[in-house]
Amino acid sequence: MFSVNPLRHVWVVDDDPLMHEVWFAAIGEDQEFELKLFHSGAEVINALEETSGPQLLVIDMNLSDTSGDQLLQELRNLPNFHRTAVIICSANLSSYNDEASTTSPPIGWMKKPLNIIEIKNQIRTFWREIG
Repeated sequence: MFSVNPLRHVWVVDDDPLMHEVWFAAIGEDQEFELKLFHSGAEVINALEETSGPQLLVIDMNLSDTSGDQLLQELRNLPNFHRTAVIICSANLSSYNDEASTTSPPIGWMKKPLNIIEIKNQIRTFWREIG
């Protein structure tokens, strides 16, 4: 008898449609992952009202409807999100608010621009860290 590993639920919130294509190419068809893509912080919050959420959330720092910092703080206050691992993604990681990172730290950062191989490698590395 063999065991089947459960899917690893990864959500990505990024308002750039091109980044959605890159994320899908990287892990969208990988049988290890269930990938959901969101264009805004509001979409993620609405989805969390209907489900228990992902195990890993990647947040673009510069969303059109909110900042990554604001979204992370808002999400951390939701009861079904407080244990979700978060990765911040940005072209300028120095813009990440250090004050926010001390109260609800992400497990990692990814610097844009991203490519398919880099995403695969970094997601697998982060996954090892969160178990």
